[in-house]
Amino acid sequence: MLARRSERRGSARWLPIGLALLAGAALGGLGVYYLPPYLPSSGREVPPTPERDRVVAFGRLQPAGSIISVFGQPGDRIERLQVAIDQKVDAEAPIADLTSHKDRELEEKLAKKQLEEATALQTAIQDGGKAKMAEIDAEITQLKSNREHDLKVQDANIAILLVKKEHAENEQKRLASLTRFPVSAQETDQAAALAKEAEKQLEAARAMRRKAVAGYDQSEKVAEAKKKTAELEIEQARVRVPVKSLEQTHALAQRRLDLATIKAPVGGTVLRIVTRAGETIGTQPIIQMADLEHLVVVAEVVQQDVPLLYQWLGTAGRVKAIISSPVLGDDALEGTVKEANITRVIARNNLFSLSPREDSDRRIVEVRIDDLKGKTPDDLKNAEHYAGLEVDVKIPKPQSAPQ
Repeated sequence: MLARRSERRGSARWLPIGLALLAGAALGGLGVYYLPPYLPSSGREVPPTPERDRVVAFGRLQPAGSIISVFGQPGDRIERLQVAIDQKVDAEAPIADLTSHKDRELEEKLAKKQLEEATALQTAIQDGGKAKMAEIDAEITQLKSNREHDLKVQDANIAILLVKKEHAENEQKRLASLTRFPVSAQETDQAAALAKEAEKQLEAARAMRRKAVAGYDQSEKVAEAKKKTAELEIEQARVRVPVKSLEQTHALAQRRLDLATIKAPVGGTVLRIVTRAGETIGTQPIIQMADLEHLVVVAEVVQQDVPLLYQWLGTAGRVKAIISSPVLGDDALEGTVKEANITRVIARNNLFSLSPREDSDRRIVEVRIDDLKGKTPDDLKNAEHYAGLEVDVKIPKPQSAPQ
């Protein structure tokens, strides 16, 4: 028992000494790491960094137009899928039918029927209005014709009465001028009476004509007023039929019916099916698709290598890039880097190396590599099956770049 206690006390004495040694070693390491820049130079020159002959980076194989997620109306349910993985579809091709399709179809048919009935009613109103307007126009035409005929008859009667009046007045003057063989007073009075009668008849005919003109004028004004009233009534009846609003209702119903069938926004290949038949649509897409005929690689070039890449591009105009992957093979693909394909934003890396010795937190610039081609015709075709594949990118120094 005493031996054990003595052993424990001995161990306790050595513990502070061990901790002191560890702290000294740590401080010594920090001094070796931080002090050299501040120590006086020994006079020897630091050897230059060897010339870089390549830029390496991690990249991702992806479609030129990116991967497109196709969504549906949240809360609805997929009744039937019309596509499968690796199937090529055209733009606006149906992808899935929703359970709301039947209800939307009934709504569209009802809206269409209401629009047809309203259009037919409006057409009937317009046809009835045209018939009524034609009737009033015919009445106005008849009034004008009757006016012309009646006034001609009255003008002819006035002309006759005017001749009769002149004849009676001339006869009265002739009898009054007979002095050698004077006529009786009875004949003179009779001639005067005939002249007066002719004058009265002429005045009555002229008054009758003025009355006829005034009557026809009034009748024409009444007919024109009836025409304007009929036009207003027809327009009011036409406006009361809500054809415009029903057209918008039908268009909205058609839009809802179209939304009940999910269609491809662009042409491409189905890469992934996320939501299947019978499942309720949520915030996730139904499918993911892309145009695989045009592939690119987006490389994450560390920010320190970007000036060198610009230097090469300034001389050569474009630089070749070699893409490798355990899936595709070594140097399986080759592409082109152009200055226009270098982004102007420095971001944090999204691709990570599997090696624990690699830096996992890097600042990178995305560089797109396009015009991809393979060593064999099947290499590029094989790459279409691996959208999103992480690849190794090697950009060798062009031969025309300055040494």
